[in-house]
Amino acid sequence: MAFETTKSVLVTGASSGIGNITAVYLAMQGYTVLVGVRKDADSQALNNLGLNNIKPLCPLDLTISDQILSATNLIKEQVRTHQIPPLYSIINIAGGGNISPIELLDISNFREELEKELLPP
Repeated sequence: MAFETTKSVLVTGASSGIGNITAVYLAMQGYTVLVGVRKDADSQALNNLGLNNIKPLCPLDLTISDQILSATNLIKEQVRTHQIPPLYSIINIAGGGNISPIELLDISNFREELEKELLPP
């Protein structure tokens, strides 16, 4: 299946909120949007939108190195075989949403937010 757009964008944290809205907007603008989600239900919900250029990457939890490596390899292979256009941008929105003043934030929650990984080089 050949792609119809000229650029791909990876959006992490696309199951809800800003990540979801960003992914849908970019898909409506013609980008092929690779969306990182952790749960099958979120992947299915994105597929149910009927936007053929949204491609869920599931599971993709940025705290699990093996999932990042699998997603990276999948993207490389799909670009190499012309299933998707080359990756143009990464929009890293994934996070836990632990919102509070830093001095009140539980240190383990703070550490978890800082340790979210991005795709390896």
